[in-house]
Amino acid sequence: MSGPASDETQPVETPARPLLPAAAGPSRKAVSLQHVAALLARRRAWILPLVLLLELAIFLPYSGIRLDSPATALTGLKFYTGDLLSQAAPLLILAGGMTLVLMTAGIDLSVGSMVALVGCVISTFPGDAAFWYTAVPLGLVLGLGLGLFNGLLISRMDVPPIVATLGTLFFYRGLCSVVMRGRENSPFYDVPGYEVLGAPLGCLAIVLVLAVAGGWYFRHSALRRELLMLGGNR
Repeated sequence: MSGPASDETQPVETPARPLLPAAAGPSRKAVSLQHVAALLARRRAWILPLVLLLELAIFLPYSGIRLDSPATALTGLKFYTGDLLSQAAPLLILAGGMTLVLMTAGIDLSVGSMVALVGCVISTFPGDAAFWYTAVPLGLVLGLGLGLFNGLLISRMDVPPIVATLGTLFFYRGLCSVVMRGRENSPFYDVPGYEVLGAPLGCLAIVLVLAVAGGWYFRHSALRRELLMLGGNR
């Protein structure tokens, strides 16, 4: 005869659950990179001047400037910086116009050939006092007409901007060869007043005046909203 059944239940052993490693936080390197990125985002207005200074420091020893004494180094740096400003002034003016084009989600590849064609045309005029009221207005009107031709190709004929301006790039460059016919004309140095406006300070003054006037008009006119809306709809 069997004994009474026991009401006690034997404990069931469950296998131990493996301990998962704690979620690893960001490494010090990642935190440092995030900190640098956040700092650059807050100080992004200083990035371009710092890059320009770095470029100047890197290429300065290869510019032929003698660094044997402070006087010669300062004189060489003055001419080097002045030449740099004189060459960069037209590019800065073009960059302002290209900014408006990029805001419309467009592109203009022909702007360099356009400037070259205008320069070739006005270089055929004699370098005297009449240059200011003959060649300069003609150059402005010609530049406006070339830009209008690009705009008609894009807006009226529905040609993609990159295709239209790539075609006019070669077209305008070919016209430069037709106008010059292998000659080299440089009447600009003989134009009265060029020694002032063509000097580094004169070029810098023109760029600053155009930047301030254009920025003020762009900020207080409806053109800004129209360009942004045009670019946002593409």
